[in-house]
Amino acid sequence: MNGQYLWLSALECCVYGKRAGAHFAEFCKAPVWRGPTAEKEDHPTPKPVWLMERQILASIKANGTVLDAFMGSGTTGVACMNLQRHFIGIEREPKYFDIACRRIEDAQRQGRLIA
Repeated sequence: MNGQYLWLSALECCVYGKRAGAHFAEFCKAPVWRGPTAEKEDHPTPKPVWLMERQILASIKANGTVLDAFMGSGTTGVACMNLQRHFIGIEREPKYFDIACRRIEDAQRQGRLIA
């Protein structure tokens, strides 16, 4: 639905599984994270960068690698660049793949300017 007749969801769910001994930095923290939503610019269901950053910090050690098999417009890739994590992204739609590449390259350039 597009919100014309029903409220749109303001909730993103994350399912997290791990092997014994895997990194998890959210021990005894609240399972509900609140923050601003992402603006719809390049993708119909954008995720906020702050949310992807929090998930990465919770589950990926520094210098680790994140695989996003449904990359969309590249928000997780941008979060990885911001947090200095390695990133592998897969996107089947050429339009969104191009947008994601541009966003991630911009984040990489920005990181080099700040570092």
